[in-house]
Amino acid sequence: MKATRVTTLLALLLMAGGMTMQAQEYYDLEEIFVTDEIHPVYVQYINTGEMMVFATNSEKFQFIKMREDGEILGTVDYPYTEGTTETYLVSRLMTLPDGKKTQFFYESIGDTATLHAFQIDDDLHLTVKDYGGKMGDFMLDDGWQNYTTRAVVCKDGSSFIAYISDSLFVYENGFITHKGIRIMKFDPEGELVTERVFRDLSADPFVPWLEPAPDSLGCRLVVAETNDYGTYSGVYLNGYVLDSELNTVLIRDNITSQIYPAMIEDPDSYHSNPYNGKIYAIGSVSSVYPQQIDDEVVMSVMDENFVEENYVWGMHRLVDCQGAQQNAIDFSENGDVYMIADMDFNMLGSSELYDNFYLAWLDEDLNKKGEIYYHNDKRALYPLSVYACPKGGCLVVASGSNRETLAQENVIFKVSQSILDDIEEAHDAGFAVAVAYPNPGHNTLNIRTGLQNARVEVYDMNGKLIHSQALTENATGIDATDWAEGVYVWKVYVGDPSTGSKSRVETGKWIKE
Repeated sequence: MKATRVTTLLALLLMAGGMTMQAQEYYDLEEIFVTDEIHPVYVQYINTGEMMVFATNSEKFQFIKMREDGEILGTVDYPYTEGTTETYLVSRLMTLPDGKKTQFFYESIGDTATLHAFQIDDDLHLTVKDYGGKMGDFMLDDGWQNYTTRAVVCKDGSSFIAYISDSLFVYENGFITHKGIRIMKFDPEGELVTERVFRDLSADPFVPWLEPAPDSLGCRLVVAETNDYGTYSGVYLNGYVLDSELNTVLIRDNITSQIYPAMIEDPDSYHSNPYNGKIYAIGSVSSVYPQQIDDEVVMSVMDENFVEENYVWGMHRLVDCQGAQQNAIDFSENGDVYMIADMDFNMLGSSELYDNFYLAWLDEDLNKKGEIYYHNDKRALYPLSVYACPKGGCLVVASGSNRETLAQENVIFKVSQSILDDIEEAHDAGFAVAVAYPNPGHNTLNIRTGLQNARVEVYDMNGKLIHSQALTENATGIDATDWAEGVYVWKVYVGDPSTGSKSRVETGKWIKE
């Protein structure tokens, strides 16, 4: 396939080169699309081999219909309204019952903000619904819509929109002291059906999560409120299940005391699974939890009433850096779950730029089927979202950065099912299947891998074997207290050495300080 470079919108990379985490060699990824602008990108599949991609640049919105291999089948543009000072997307790209795709956004012109929704069919016929005259006091003087507006569609095509309006948002002495959330339901034609106001939500920050309830025509809402429980930095999350008329069916108080993650402020941190009706949450672990593991992110599955059924750890830090900032999940029709987290995140402007990512493939109960880790010495990739592919595997949307020049771009690349199934395929695509952390470290060397029937060996710089053991857990801690400071080589093998079937999978250096 001939690589095509597009400089207006987005990048789609088919992972076809090879690299190991330890060798850290650079292989050119096969570029199908690329953009020099960093703007949101959303994806929805039309059928098994085709998808609709929604993206923005500094001048317009654009829908691109393309094949999964990157061949463009058509595009349609929607220029920003003249005088627009700001635009913001308040939903993912979603599929309506008739197969059309919809995307909610607001635009500000002067001191007025209005909400709109695109609808586009497979033939790229685009229409725009205007909710601006029906939203009441939607405009906030200091522009909080981008943090406090959510929109979702239900299985009958109706829409739920949640936002904080001016009348519910009060400052006193520079602090937020009073606010609430307004929820409005619109029918498929865009006409208001009903609305409801939740008042006196005093948490700061306040971020609602809004999701359709797959098993009804209602919705699920998660709101943050201050509390005396001492969890989540003084904020707790209440879960609501609402019926089609926005009446409360269930309230679950302080769900952060029942599930492991302290869900971060991001709409991709919380999802209702449309295939089994359960609720999934992903986020960094709050420092208030005594069980905190600094190097990991956590994912929970809850029933329809926000009661946790299981949780599982993921990776976000191999080196000394900030905690996970961006996490996402998606679901395949067979019930599988894809979990992604930024790994080794460091802010731009810092002395080092890491930006790698972690990807896990799990069943609907969060039992791991595989996990891989991405690092590249020449290119940083900061993950933004993940999408399950109909034939297995997933698409990852990421922000890419050249580690030397810091030049940025948006990318989408495919992680095929074979990459998740086969060690050699994973290596060829630039992924490791085992890692050591933290690096440098002190008295504990952690080895992490999703491989079965694996073991690790550690050697000093003289080549002497100083430690060997089977890896029976996803993450294994090795006591290095008595080891001298210096550099060590670790090697992970699969197979049974006694039968001669041992083969090296990953190797790397670990520094004890």
